[in-house]
Amino acid sequence: APKQKKKTGKHPIVSQDQPFTDAPEVQPGQLRDVNLVPDDLLGESQPARKVRPVAIAGVCAILVVILAYVGLYWYRNIVIGETKEIDEQIQQVRTSIKGFEDFRVEAEDLRRRVDDVAFLLDHHIHWNTFFDLLETHTLADVYYTDMTVGSGGVVALNAVARDTITVARQYALFQNSEDFIQDVSISAVAPYLDPKTSLPAGQIFSVSLTVQPSLFIESSE
Repeated sequence: APKQKKKTGKHPIVSQDQPFTDAPEVQPGQLRDVNLVPDDLLGESQPARKVRPVAIAGVCAILVVILAYVGLYWYRNIVIGETKEIDEQIQQVRTSIKGFEDFRVEAEDLRRRVDDVAFLLDHHIHWNTFFDLLETHTLADVYYTDMTVGSGGVVALNAVARDTITVARQYALFQNSEDFIQDVSISAVAPYLDPKTSLPAGQIFSVSLTVQPSLFIESSE
C-alpha cells in the first residue's frame, strides 16, 4: 500500500518515495536558468541595468567631446603662435631687404661718383681751350650760372637768356659748333626771376653738351 503524507504544522511533508510531479521535465543536455532573486525585486532592477550602459556611453561621449575641444584649442594656440612668429620673421626679412635696397642705391650713387672722378683723373680737359670755345659759341644775351662735368665728356650748364627766341638761337649756334660740340640738348626752359628784385629777368634753361674728344688728353700715367 502507498505511503500517506503526514501533516505537521503549516508545511506538508512530502515522502521521499513520492516523485515531484509539479516540476517541468528537463531533457538531457538542456540547462535550466536558475534565478534565486525574487521576481518582485528582479522586475525593478532590469530597467536600471538597461539605463546604466546608456549613461556610461553618454558620459564617455561628453568626455570625448571635451577632450577634442581642449585638443583643438591647444592646437589653435600653437598655430597662432607659429603664425605670429612667421609674420615677425617675414617683417624682419622685409626690413632687411629695404635696408639692403637703400644700401644698394647709395652704393650705385657712390660708384657713379667714383667713376666720374676716375674719368676726370684719367682724362684732363684743356680748360682754357674749353672756356675760350664756350665763350666764342655763346650769344651776348646768354650767361651761365653753374656748370658740372660728368663722365664721357658731358658738360651740364644752367644758363639764362633774354627770352625764348634767344634760347632757340643759342641752341642753333651750339648745333653748328661741330669743332667744339659733338652733341647738344636744351631742356627745362622756364621764366627766370631776378633773385634781388623778384622781377622777370629772362628765361632759364639747362644745356647738356657732349664735348669733342679732341679736348681731352689721355693720361699716360
